[in-house]
Amino acid sequence: MVRPIKERQVEGLPDASYFKPAGIPVRLLEESVMTIEEAEALRLSDYDKLSQIDAAEKMKVSRATYQRILGNAHFKVADALFNGKAIRINGGNYGIRSGFNPENILEGENKEMKFAIPVYEGRLNPHFGQSREFAFIDAEPGKIIKHEVVNPIASGCGSLPALLMSNHIQVVLVGGIGVPPRQILENNGIKVIAGVTEADPEKAVLAYLAGTLVAGQSTCHEGPDHAAGHGCCHGDDHHEENHQHCCH
Repeated sequence: MVRPIKERQVEGLPDASYFKPAGIPVRLLEESVMTIEEAEALRLSDYDKLSQIDAAEKMKVSRATYQRILGNAHFKVADALFNGKAIRINGGNYGIRSGFNPENILEGENKEMKFAIPVYEGRLNPHFGQSREFAFIDAEPGKIIKHEVVNPIASGCGSLPALLMSNHIQVVLVGGIGVPPRQILENNGIKVIAGVTEADPEKAVLAYLAGTLVAGQSTCHEGPDHAAGHGCCHGDDHHEENHQHCCH
């Protein structure tokens, strides 16, 4: 009997899944297909600078398996760079790990956490940068302590992260978010959980605190509005060929 391959645990799905050389139409390009777990290995080793032992533990694989996954990812990046190929991130054998483990809360430590969720009419707004309302929720495992709706004075890649930072938000739960605002938040110590599909903000928060929140496919989709650059925090050159994800 063939032994089933164990799912490799990843933190979430990439905000962008297609990268190509500038100035070459997609139809003329060969593609190098990178799996979700290979992209995760790149993030852990090359971006987060974790040791292979720590990274393998996060992905719940052996060190040898992790080395193989990381080696495949490095080869595909090099192949694309030096042979002028596009990179498509898709598929694989992975599971999305929960963003919180309640067992990590130490006895006697303050259990309360501050969350922010972009909303529209009280429900999850899948587009972070287009949201004109945010639910600010203070909660601890099994209990909502405070829930208020805040209307940002301005929107955009810089102003929205600034609003969340000034309110001491610890975790942001979103459907879709672009790379620039996500980097600003994470660089300032705010954890971002993307791909959330639970529409009820309080249920999403309680699920996160219970360790049961599951991220689904990104709620951002490519389409005419995205291709035209609406709601995006990039220049026009990032919308070529409708393959760039501009979900903010």
